[in-house]
Amino acid sequence: MAAITWKEDYSVGVGMMDNHHKQLFTLINQLYEAMQKSATDEAMKTVLPGLLSYTKMHFAAEEKLIREAGYPDLAAHLTYHQQFTSKITETIEKYKTTVLAPTVSLVT
Repeated sequence: MAAITWKEDYSVGVGMMDNHHKQLFTLINQLYEAMQKSATDEAMKTVLPGLLSYTKMHFAAEEKLIREAGYPDLAAHLTYHQQFTSKITETIEKYKTTVLAPTVSLVT
């Protein structure tokens, strides 16, 4: 079962952006499904970095469009983008340091 489902109500009326948003929904649903199956390692090693990469690409494209369009709330929107990518990055880094970090043996 999907965590989120695309609805036409979410459309921004720009085909490329709608397609990007649909792909983001797909990636978020892949992450959700992996976590539901207790496949956290797979999700953290592949799905989450893929989500981060795609998100950065999408945000760059979206920011270009909204700058060109003179979007009135640009600063707040850019802040949201930064917060979103930072949250993903922090999650990846936290996972790397808590789960993937080498263990230290106290036995010599």
